[in-house]
Amino acid sequence: MAITGRRILSIEAIRGGAAIYVMLGHIVLLYKPYQFFPEFEFLTKTIFGYGHQAVLLFFIVSGFSITYSSSRMDMSDFQSLKDYLYKRFRRIYPLFFLVLVVSLIVLKITGMDSGFARNVLSFIFLTDTASGAIMNPIPTNFPIWSLSYEIVYYLLFPVMLILWKKIGQKATFLLFLIVGIIAGLAGFAIWPNHLFNLLQYYWIWIAGAMLADAYVHEKKIKVKYLKGLLITSIALMLTIEEIPIVAFWFWSFFFILLFLLFYSDNRELSRGERIKNFAIGIGSQAFCYSLTFFEEIVYHANLLRVILSGLGILTVVLYFIPEQFLKKSVRAMLNPFVGSGSFSYALYILHWPLITLSVFLYSKFFSSSFMVMSVLIAINILIIILTSWFLEERLQPVIARSLNKLYYKK
Repeated sequence: MAITGRRILSIEAIRGGAAIYVMLGHIVLLYKPYQFFPEFEFLTKTIFGYGHQAVLLFFIVSGFSITYSSSRMDMSDFQSLKDYLYKRFRRIYPLFFLVLVVSLIVLKITGMDSGFARNVLSFIFLTDTASGAIMNPIPTNFPIWSLSYEIVYYLLFPVMLILWKKIGQKATFLLFLIVGIIAGLAGFAIWPNHLFNLLQYYWIWIAGAMLADAYVHEKKIKVKYLKGLLITSIALMLTIEEIPIVAFWFWSFFFILLFLLFYSDNRELSRGERIKNFAIGIGSQAFCYSLTFFEEIVYHANLLRVILSGLGILTVVLYFIPEQFLKKSVRAMLNPFVGSGSFSYALYILHWPLITLSVFLYSKFFSSSFMVMSVLIAINILIIILTSWFLEERLQPVIARSLNKLYYKK
């Protein structure tokens, strides 16, 4: 991974790419451009319908970024802990508060319904869109649900470091993996609630933290069967969509494996290891193919069988491709999104209210036309990107300097 100062460009690219994908997905969701081409509705919704999975990627990146940026701090020292919490507040809340004010203005303009309690809880990170949520987010900014998770994970970070010292990284990860599985399944099947929602994903954040620690200390994590596990995770995450929490976990596993590409020891696999990778990939596809005959588990069984057949071809191709080539390919795909990483946070929290306002104006003042909608979408994207860049690159430093004067005042 390339570094500029303390910024890791690959991490910036992942963050920026995920934020742009979420924005495009919500443009499709709110504008519904497929209404002009009904035959492409399913395809469009499928391509842009993985916003929740992109947020899981954010959790990994967040765990990585917080651990990496705090690697020089001693969290056992009270002042360092105070500084850490202050920096998290400075980074997150000022722009969040400003964007929520914008969301309230859009709420007023569009005439949407939102109670006082819902608005207040949105300002203090106590909203979520999942079952068992305390309250749904303000309707003009649904994506802020993920921040209710992030804030808790930030607060747990010092606790995680203590556990790392007491029982080790692997034990801490396994502990929260088990807790997450129990909480996720119990919340899905028995008792959905906000606490279980938070716990079901925390192990993902910890995985990102472990990756950062490996990066800082230049550790190489050996995963002999990385290719086979990548194919397995893809096959399973696309197959078990009727059980969303399990599918989300396999998506997270897939993202973690992609991160591990950057930590491989760069040695060529032996012929025996390549065969085992191939066997793992083919075996998992055969298992998933057998599941396609159970409608209680899978969506669109016929389409899934075609996809699994394609994965079979990919497994054969991967047998001959070195992991180093895969690593370079992933980096090449990420490069175009490096620039957007610096304003991805503002982009994420700002795009929904601006899209909502644009859709409202379109429906109120313009005729239903694909050309008109296309122009408005283009203008909307440009405004979102430019405004997000301004908030992060121009306004945020001014806010940070002002807050620093208050916090570091002797």
